[in-house]
Amino acid sequence: MFLETVTISKLDQTDEVHLKDTNIFDARGRRKIAEVTQENLTERNRLVREGEQARKAQDVSTQKNLLAFEQDQAFAAAKQASEVAKVKADTEREAREAAIVAQRQVELAEVDKSKMLEVAAQKQQETVAVAQEQKQQAIDKALTLPQTKNWSSEPKLDHFLIMPIQDRWHANIQFFIAGVKMPQHNKCEYYDSIEMDLETLEIINGFRDFNDFEECKNQ
Repeated sequence: MFLETVTISKLDQTDEVHLKDTNIFDARGRRKIAEVTQENLTERNRLVREGEQARKAQDVSTQKNLLAFEQDQAFAAAKQASEVAKVKADTEREAREAAIVAQRQVELAEVDKSKMLEVAAQKQQETVAVAQEQKQQAIDKALTLPQTKNWSSEPKLDHFLIMPIQDRWHANIQFFIAGVKMPQHNKCEYYDSIEMDLETLEIINGFRDFNDFEECKNQ
């Protein structure tokens, strides 16, 4: 009968208490146990320390990242606040400038209005002066006509009416002559009128060519 195969189902180390120092094999076993145990302990300690260092490094890195993130947030918030403040300041400045421009425009408009009123008033005065001069020239021209020489008393201006005739301005000038009347008229009054072109002083319709006046008896 021969042994062909051997199966080792369990292999364990002999407890160190059973090893003898006087046995060379046991002494080597104890030494090997000590070497392997110390190496394992050293390796285990190294792995533990490295794990602790790795965790600390990870914690430091996480803390740095967190601080960097918070700094980025603070910087972004400060930048946004600065931009908002700048936009607000620009808006307020533009509003003030617009208000100043508007006020200046109002002031200039008031000045222009005042100047326009002054010019208009001056032109009105000039127009009135010219109109008065034209009126006086027309009256003087009317009183130089031959028919006025037959009037027995100083004529008085009764009315001076200006009328637009086509594209011209005409004046109707009427005088009152006191103390005389026309024949067969009961009222002691005499009116005569003339129509004249104000620009050229041309006579359009002259005075009546009448010489036979009667003096009023009660005058």
